[in-house]
Amino acid sequence: MHALVSADFPGVTANQRKKIYDCLENNNWVKFQNIGRDISTSWYAQFSVGVEYNEILRITKDEFFECCASFCKPRLIIHVGSNKPIEI
Repeated sequence: MHALVSADFPGVTANQRKKIYDCLENNNWVKFQNIGRDISTSWYAQFSVGVEYNEILRITKDEFFECCASFCKPRLIIHVGSNKPIEI
């Protein structure tokens, strides 16, 4: 299973954003690169076989909120599915 997240980090500085991104990458989130202004903060991750939908939602929310805890409360759109998101 995969999770795709479109995230907004309101009010953060460039330095804080870098720290958030580093934290997400350390949690195995992959950021889409150079895909356009409106979807420039889209991330995806792959989860192990057998991890259930609700657990993926919980883990995703927890990891994004944890990485942002010192800086902001992120706004997230989360999609969970069996196929890896692709960039076109």
